[in-house]
Amino acid sequence: MLDEVDRRLLAWAGAAVPDAQALLGPPPDAVTQDSVSVHLFAIVPRAANRQPRQCRWPFELRYLVTADAVSPADAHRMVGALLISALETPDFDVQASPPLGLWRALGAKPRAAFTLGVPWQHQATFPAAPAVREGLHIEHGSIGALHGVVLGPEDIPVMSARVEIGSLGRVTVSDRFGKFSFAGVPRGMDLRVRAQARGASLECVAAGSGSGGDDRGVVIRLPL
Repeated sequence: MLDEVDRRLLAWAGAAVPDAQALLGPPPDAVTQDSVSVHLFAIVPRAANRQPRQCRWPFELRYLVTADAVSPADAHRMVGALLISALETPDFDVQASPPLGLWRALGAKPRAAFTLGVPWQHQATFPAAPAVREGLHIEHGSIGALHGVVLGPEDIPVMSARVEIGSLGRVTVSDRFGKFSFAGVPRGMDLRVRAQARGASLECVAAGSGSGGDDRGVVIRLPL
């Protein structure tokens, strides 16, 4: 985890500058003792390495490394010791000085410092899928047609009524005899059919039929 990297950096800073206190966090506002600050300010993702049962997500952790002392010369000496030690550590990446915007965000005065990139990754292993012990079995669904008629008062056919099956995303319009039809609808499942015309609408259910049944029919009487 990230705290393991934090502990490693604190131990590294303490070994590089043994006469100073190693602190985790932004540099202090007031200098009361010689100290080294290691502050994580950015986590940069890298390209993930995906395999069939395993995935590694690599990141670069960017730390602000600073040193504080009553004497500026001592602070510079400590930063130099940290810099040399970082350059000699194989997996450490010494980068450019931190941007001025970072100092403003931390509310700290700019001082001798450098950015240190440290690799870190999260790895996950996924369980294997169970073995397939049977052959592939494909069931063919049965489709049919749905016919209907839209009627108004006294069973007068309603022309140009909008008819839809919302679950299938199908829409059609009734003809001058009020009739409509949908081809290629699945059998064996109930379908909610809605008709709309002249500001009135009504929804009914067309009950499903078996795979070998006849095409379905529905009558929708709009309350016009």
